[in-house]
Amino acid sequence: ICRAVFGEDRPPPITAVWLTLVACSVALFHFYPQYKQDLCLHWPSILKKNQWWRLASNFACVGGKFGVHTMLELFIMSQSGRSLERECGTLRYSFLMVFVGCMFLAIDRYRPHGVIPGIPGNLQPFPPQFKRSPFLFQSMVTSVICIESWIRPMGLVSFYPIPFPVRSYWMPFILCAQSAMIFGTDLRAFLFPILVSVPAYLAVCLMGLPRRHAQLHNQRFLDELHLEHERQLEEVARQAARDREFDDA
Repeated sequence: ICRAVFGEDRPPPITAVWLTLVACSVALFHFYPQYKQDLCLHWPSILKKNQWWRLASNFACVGGKFGVHTMLELFIMSQSGRSLERECGTLRYSFLMVFVGCMFLAIDRYRPHGVIPGIPGNLQPFPPQFKRSPFLFQSMVTSVICIESWIRPMGLVSFYPIPFPVRSYWMPFILCAQSAMIFGTDLRAFLFPILVSVPAYLAVCLMGLPRRHAQLHNQRFLDELHLEHERQLEEVARQAARDREFDDA
C-alpha cells in the first residue's frame, strides 16, 4: 500500500502507517460520520466503559472538517515525520511518539477546568473550545514539526507563502502565523503543542540524536571531499595519459 501511494520515496514505517490511518479516517468520517463518537478522546468512556482504544485512535483521526488546512498539515507531517523518523530510527521514533502522546493525554485530562475567575475572556489562557480536545492529531503534528525544527535549527526550509528559504527554527512560528491569519485558528491552540515539544526535544538530546546528526553531516562532508579528491586524481591521470599520447605521436 505504501509503495502504491507514496512511490519509491515512501516515508519510513511509523510515518507511513500514521499517514495511511489518517487518510482512512478522512474517508471513514466522510461516509460514516457517526464513527467519530467511537474513536474520539472521551474520558468517561475510557474510564467507565474501558474503551482504551480511544487513547490511540484520537491521534490517527481528523475529527474536524477536511479542507486545505488539513491537507497542508498532512503534507507537513509527511515531510517532518519522514525526516525525524529517519534521523531517530524507527524504534526511537516510536518511543518519542508514545512519550509525546502521553504528555498530550495527561494535559488533556488534568488541564484547568473552565474559565479562570478574575481574568477577562479574551485573555483566558484556556478557552472553552480547547478545554477538551476530542482529536489530538493536529496537536501531535505541531509538536513533530517543532521537534524536527529544534533538532536542525539552522537548516533551510521553504514554506508557502514565503518566497525564500528560512531557517528551520522559524517553522513553528510561521505555521502559527499562517494558521491564525489564513484559517483563523486561535494562537492559544498552539500553546500546548509547543510546550510539549520542549521536553520531547530534551528526550531527543538524551538519545544523542543532534550529536548523531552532526556526526552524519560531518561524515557526508568528508565523503564528498574524498570523492572530489578522487575525481581530481582521475582527471590528472587522464591528462597525463593524453600528454603521453601526444608526446608519442
